Amino acid sequence: MNSLFTYFFAMLFTDFAAGHLLYGLTVSPLFEELSLLKLSLMYTVPAFALRIAAGILADIADKKQPRVKAMRIIGTAGPVFVCAALITGLYTPYAAAVLAGIGIALTGTAAGINAMAVTSGYTRAGILMCVSPLGFAAGMHFAETGVIPMQYAFVLLAFITLCAFNFGYEKRTAGCMAYAEESNVSSGFKKLIFGQKPVISMTAASLPVILTAIAALSLAGFAAFNPGSESRFAWLIPSAAFFAGVFVGGIAADTIGARVTGTVALLLSAPLFYLGTQKFIIYAAAIFLSSTALPILVCSLAGRLEEYEGSSYGLSSMMLFLGAGLAQIVTGRLIPSDTEEIAADGASSAAGEIAEEALSVPGYAKTLIPLLLVFAAAAVFITAYGRRIKSERV
Repeated sequence: MNSLFTYFFAMLFTDFAAGHLLYGLTVSPLFEELSLLKLSLMYTVPAFALRIAAGILADIADKKQPRVKAMRIIGTAGPVFVCAALITGLYTPYAAAVLAGIGIALTGTAAGINAMAVTSGYTRAGILMCVSPLGFAAGMHFAETGVIPMQYAFVLLAFITLCAFNFGYEKRTAGCMAYAEESNVSSGFKKLIFGQKPVISMTAASLPVILTAIAALSLAGFAAFNPGSESRFAWLIPSAAFFAGVFVGGIAADTIGARVTGTVALLLSAPLFYLGTQKFIIYAAAIFLSSTALPILVCSLAGRLEEYEGSSYGLSSMMLFLGAGLAQIVTGRLIPSDTEEIAADGASSAAGEIAEEALSVPGYAKTLIPLLLVFAAAAVFITAYGRRIKSERV
């Protein structure tokens, strides 16, 4: 339980600090020649790509020396790198972005391993995976408003570093493979829906399906058309919808069943993304529903890679990164190259306000995205484990 709260707040505070830092760099008068595209890549690539390397190293350490506290080491190093990024940002923005990306990758990997290895089930994964976008969006928002000065981030990160060192490790349990046990659900249609065993349990056959579904879910989420809102909380609502969706998805998967939760939620989200091109509240509801499947897919992947939770989480992160990258290609989004545009437009874009070019709904928003979500729903139905048999602590 200690490590659950440790990594939850570690993800929240480190992403908050990273968002605060990156927004501050884009509007700083010290870096007038700043390239936002380069800065974004300097942060995003290590933040996602390094997770698979960190996960593999953690798996190797656990294999060679089972008592090595790999999660504690990685979890402690993450906030340290983010603190270094905050200091470096006073002198060179690109190095600061790289350090922040490394810190986020290490913190996220430690939390991912903890979610997969410490308990069986989806609840813990949902709790630990939901918080990052909310923390990042809050960091950018408060950097814009100046409500929370940067120095407070140092205090929060120092606190998390101490917590990660002291509470960031718990012994491995059965993990996600606890769901591979035979079901006690009666045969027939009910067993197909709620049964413990996946429709496709063979690892070689299920891995490509799960990985593709994760990328498809990421692509759909990042390419979704945001109709915008004039609400003062428009900057918060999409991230809060993701937070709530992932959080509820983990709990519902353990309570109702992963297969039925993920499949129904994704099928419902497909028409809502279509309708949400005109209504912001429907768009937010679509984000909520589609996000419920994320912990299910990630845990389904970990269930096939028993005792390799670090590598599994790294693969999931890579597919999320791939989907986000493809979304930039599909949407044809161009990132402004100068800080003046960011100062004028970045805050309003982050807040979800209507951009000038967003007057007409692109065709992919009404066709491609619903199809991707239907595919993801089918992937969840055939690869997800069923409802847990016995209660596990989180």
